Amino acid sequence: MTPNPGSPWQAFPAAVSQPYVASLRRNLRHLGGTSANTNIAAARWKWVNGDHNLLITLVASTSLARIRLQNPIGDAADLCESAGGTPTGSPMAIPGIPISASGSCSLRRGSQASAATVGAFVRGNVAVLVQTTSRSNPLVGAAANEVAADQQYAELPAGGVPLSGGGVDLGWLAVWVVLIGMIVAVTARSARRSGSWRGPLDAIGAAFRRRKVALGVSLAAVVGAMAFTMFDSTVMRGFGEWWGVASFGDFWQNWADAAHTTIAGGYGHLYVLDRTLETAPALQVMSAPIARLAFGLHFPYPSAVLYPTAFWVAGPLFLGTMALPICAADRWLIGMGVTDLRRRLTVLGVMGITLPPIALSGHPEGLVALGAVLYGIAAAFDGRPRATGWWLGFALAFQPFAVLGVPIALIFLKRRDWLTALVPMILVPLAILIVPLASEPNVTLRQLVHQKVYDVFGYISPTWNLDPGVAAYIRAGVALAAIPAAILLARFLPTSRRQGAALVVWTVALLFALRIFEPELFPYFMAPSLALFPISASRLPWWRLAAVCLLSVWLNYWLHVAVRAEWSLWLLLFAQVCLLGGLAFPGRATTRSTAGRPPPARRSVPRVLASR
Repeated sequence: MTPNPGSPWQAFPAAVSQPYVASLRRNLRHLGGTSANTNIAAARWKWVNGDHNLLITLVASTSLARIRLQNPIGDAADLCESAGGTPTGSPMAIPGIPISASGSCSLRRGSQASAATVGAFVRGNVAVLVQTTSRSNPLVGAAANEVAADQQYAELPAGGVPLSGGGVDLGWLAVWVVLIGMIVAVTARSARRSGSWRGPLDAIGAAFRRRKVALGVSLAAVVGAMAFTMFDSTVMRGFGEWWGVASFGDFWQNWADAAHTTIAGGYGHLYVLDRTLETAPALQVMSAPIARLAFGLHFPYPSAVLYPTAFWVAGPLFLGTMALPICAADRWLIGMGVTDLRRRLTVLGVMGITLPPIALSGHPEGLVALGAVLYGIAAAFDGRPRATGWWLGFALAFQPFAVLGVPIALIFLKRRDWLTALVPMILVPLAILIVPLASEPNVTLRQLVHQKVYDVFGYISPTWNLDPGVAAYIRAGVALAAIPAAILLARFLPTSRRQGAALVVWTVALLFALRIFEPELFPYFMAPSLALFPISASRLPWWRLAAVCLLSVWLNYWLHVAVRAEWSLWLLLFAQVCLLGGLAFPGRATTRSTAGRPPPARRSVPRVLASR
């Protein structure tokens, strides 16, 4: 369904269209029996001045002929009669749309509207019905009806859409069965180690106590963000852009994708249903149960609505994901010996950077991956290859750019442990992607590899001028830069454990900062880098730590200025990132091979982050 049939239209709540959909489904089931698998969707809009109403209906079926919707001329006439009107004049083709028909319809006296314009077309396995009723000035309604038909035609793929037979998606269910089985196995192992079934609960309680500062900051951020939506009515009414909570953006696209994943066939065809999805769908798979249960709540799908009640569920769910990177940052701070006020200031700085990408852009997956990368590298510091592999595999299942942390982690593991770490790094994201790859391999691979550049918003760097489709190559170059960075880090890592940890964080931040060279430069792309720089600066003098925190938060805000491929704006951004990196650089006091002393016989990396 098109999210935007035209600027003057305002969407009715989805519940308004449900009685019409139910009635149409009963009629079509009577025509097609049980042999034609049919899905129906409908949405209604109102003109800003109330003079016109728009109804768009999509009917996807394995056999449009069996349910008698294969002929647009007949479909348009039936649509007119169902509105209680009579067709007038001869039907005409809708300009630019093949297999289409459009015509006028006079309504009987006593109707709320005086005239209607009806249109119908077929695209793939979908029959589309578009009807605009007008109280006055039917010519305006006719023009608006044509625009809405054009928008809907462009929204549908030429080959049609996948059909669901109803029920639960078996692939998604299998992933969750495996996930629950793993949780049970880990719980049983923990209980066996501790000698009591209370052991896992005690371990969880101890972990919460260790991270009470980070969890408290995360909770305050979620509550504050939710409270902001209650006090700032422009957000809830859809006129503001802070969360996009009342207009259909990436926040609600992820919510809808998660719910669709649970419907039979939805998981396998996820990349067909969402042509903008370019990451592994772990976020959708994990949040799917809650999204499916709350899918009936009011939210802007496909267009803007007032007061979306689903935000009471989706808001805390997505905003709460910031706890993972904040807790991971807190672990590194403790391992680096940062305590008291410095620790709290740095945690607050990380929170100030991780909140906007979720709230403003609706993209928590990158920050979940960042938290998992930090935990994975910390496990490598501790010499735990299996934990390293599982954490980094978890990160890759959310965001492929987590691969930047893989070479960094491997340099802290012995070579004989590499295979132990690499196996889960491959299996976890593959388990999340196996169903879409098996169902729609061409579409899935094309979206994951091609990485389309969305330049219409203006968030593009000057490298976009090289080739609008070159994004995938530059992103591959950024990913490959992690290999020489890891080699240099292994060569120059200080002997000081705490200083070495700071340099590792700074190196990972620098790798994420290389995304500034990508043709596409959405604000949330730089969030992982900006969140890491305050951690690397946490042991520096106070003025540098404060400057890094302030500059990171400032850049997180300034990135919402569209660069539009202009060199002046991009160079200004580049200079600020360079200044931030210079201020956050922790320095290198001594290396492994100091002058006048031979290097140690056994090359081992100290366990910087001991489990606490």
